[in-house]
Amino acid sequence: MPWRIMVISKLILRMMQNAIKLPEGITLKELNITKLTAQFVFVFGSSFQKDLMKIIHFQGSSTIKVSVPNVDDGQVIEITVQSLSENVASLKEKIANKLELNGKAGGLKDHKSLAHYNVGAGDILILSS
Repeated sequence: MPWRIMVISKLILRMMQNAIKLPEGITLKELNITKLTAQFVFVFGSSFQKDLMKIIHFQGSSTIKVSVPNVDDGQVIEITVQSLSENVASLKEKIANKLELNGKAGGLKDHKSLAHYNVGAGDILILSS
């Protein structure tokens, strides 16, 4: 048994025998879960730990904050993803949907052409959120 598991096991045993207080913010249930996880990692290797972390982190929707440099002084926009297992292309698409392209005439609409807005070679368009 690796020394970490032994230390955790001995700590739990001492706590139960001597009514030692748990560290602040940790319950006995959480300590037992940590012990069990450590035992599984020992038996099944680090791949078990990596897979477990993927499962924990990939569940449910999450809000990702994206900094947009040089747009409104580095504004941060929030993007909600359904799962952290979404690929980067999906995140990029969501970022693009939050941003707007502006020219001399203001906001540019997706369905109109650049010529409609008199955008010429060398003109600078502004990306904003």
